[in-house]
Amino acid sequence: MRNILNHRICQQADRLLMDKPYIDTYKELYIAGLVGRYLFPLASIATGCYFLADALSSSLPFWLSLCMAISLVTL
Repeated sequence: MRNILNHRICQQADRLLMDKPYIDTYKELYIAGLVGRYLFPLASIATGCYFLADALSSSLPFWLSLCMAISLVTL
């Protein structure tokens, strides 16, 4: 019984410590990088538009200031 248990533990250890290809090891990190590449600039643009719209809304209606902010940020 002890031999069988030791053999199973050794098999599990061999499977866990086996060399894996680079893409298998860091696939999640690669996907997170792809998502972040597009998500962070969009979040930055959205916060810039909101800041400008909030600053301009003291003298203009919010919808008009939001349109102006979007046009200024895209320029």
